[in-house]
Amino acid sequence: ETNASTGLGPYPGGRSVIRQSFKKKNLEETTIDIMTSSITESTTKQYNTSLQYWWNFCKDKGQDPYYAEEDIVINCLTKKFNEGAAYGTLNTLRSAISLINQRDNSNSLLINRFFKGVYKLRPNAPKYCSTWNVDDVLDMLETWSPLESLDLQNLTLKLVMLLALGSAFRVQSLALIKLNNIKKLSSGIEIRILDLIKTSKPGAAQPYAFFPFFAEKTSLCIARTLIYYLQATKDIRGDTQELLISFKRPYKKICSQSISRWLKTVMRKAGIAEEFTAHSTRHASTSKAVNQGLDISTIKSAATWSEKSKVFSKFHNRPIKGNERNFAETVFS
Repeated sequence: ETNASTGLGPYPGGRSVIRQSFKKKNLEETTIDIMTSSITESTTKQYNTSLQYWWNFCKDKGQDPYYAEEDIVINCLTKKFNEGAAYGTLNTLRSAISLINQRDNSNSLLINRFFKGVYKLRPNAPKYCSTWNVDDVLDMLETWSPLESLDLQNLTLKLVMLLALGSAFRVQSLALIKLNNIKKLSSGIEIRILDLIKTSKPGAAQPYAFFPFFAEKTSLCIARTLIYYLQATKDIRGDTQELLISFKRPYKKICSQSISRWLKTVMRKAGIAEEFTAHSTRHASTSKAVNQGLDISTIKSAATWSEKSKVFSKFHNRPIKGNERNFAETVFS
């Protein structure tokens, strides 16, 4: 039902709200198309819940969601805080509001002071205090050999986990590995991700990984496993250019969610606790790399974190339960 004072009807959806906010800046439709293309589908999905919350709050209070002073924004954030929202959830709400609000509150002293208070009362703690031991998974995968003895399902599961641990790629990047971006060299396999990803921005490095042929632990060699996988799927993949395909008919490319399920399947088989998600392969592998003495710049490069990034030290470098070097070799040593 529509609010009589504001004219606000039911929430029209994130993409619609964002477009309307640009229209209120008197931009042309073609300009708006360009502007909205800068906002990824994943960001729109992430902001959608927050934008809906903000929309309904403004509707109930008789406020315009596109022209809100800082006191209205703080009242909305406070309401969400009182409902038990964590620091990260509130920060997402603030970002979503800022995206459509014509009032620039980005440097608001009051809002910044509010978030300092939230941090004191409800600290934004890392999700994990420790991480799982990569060796537990690698020891299991080492028994999944020879490759010729594996069915397509276990071959796929083994390759996906080896790639995840040996590259520190996000699941999204694993799903974007294309055949024409895989290069076989005399010393190993080189993979580049050219598609735009979550962290893509002008001047930022795209995901890259080099997997050398292991002289030892050949049953865990990522390069050899990948080459064998390509041979095993050559006659069933059709014109699919993505490296990873489903192991059941029809043999088509798969989404990030499928890769997440595969990684969790391997983790559970190896006895890794349920609390750890597929994304935890990143902090498990990077934590082992630093534990093995690999320099931080190489780790950041592998995980596509900038040199100035504090993400690794803040969220990923965790104690493991229980000369320049290659990232994959270090993790697998």
